[in-house]
Amino acid sequence: MLLRPRFLVPAALVAVVGLSVNLFIPIRAQLDPYMNQGDATNWPALHAVLTREQFAKPSIFDNPMYERGSANPGRSIVLIGQQFLNYWQYFTWQFGRDWSALAERLLAVLFTGLGFLGARRHWRADRRSALAMTTLVLTLTVALVFYLNFKWGYSQPYTGSSTRCVSATISSSRRSRRGASGSGSAWRRSPKRSSRDCHKRDGASPPRCSSSR
Repeated sequence: MLLRPRFLVPAALVAVVGLSVNLFIPIRAQLDPYMNQGDATNWPALHAVLTREQFAKPSIFDNPMYERGSANPGRSIVLIGQQFLNYWQYFTWQFGRDWSALAERLLAVLFTGLGFLGARRHWRADRRSALAMTTLVLTLTVALVFYLNFKWGYSQPYTGSSTRCVSATISSSRRSRRGASGSGSAWRRSPKRSSRDCHKRDGASPPRCSSSR
């Protein structure tokens, strides 16, 4: 059914219409607005904006905590597991964030269970639309996490070098706040500088952040 021209042609037209919203970027850039950071006035610049080059997204096969190249250890099963744990953690933050941790997790489990019950009922009632909805959900969860290949956050315990980097950043920020209590500008600058330095070391030469290993 999905490979029939009767379906593929309308689907292609819908995709073209959906992607056409990106035409707004070069049209707006030609007007030189005040906020025009991408400056997508030509194809190379537009390509850089669409592919999000400014974020330096790593390959789905690389370890995002290391620079690209032959020295990159690659994406491991452990790292993928950490990334999905991070996703689950961010998911739980959508429910009762201002309440206790227990209430937050219970609400997350409750709404997840309701989602699965709804999906089960949907599959029984209309398999065709349920397939489309399941594909959409998997695309925006499992496939998205795998594609983004983001760095696992400070909020997940991990024995890698960047956890120590983040810990060092937090400690440095606290020391800066204590040492610069009389100067608001110094208080603002110090944590930002130490965080940048730590992330730079972690991205450029991870072993420097794991010298205690």
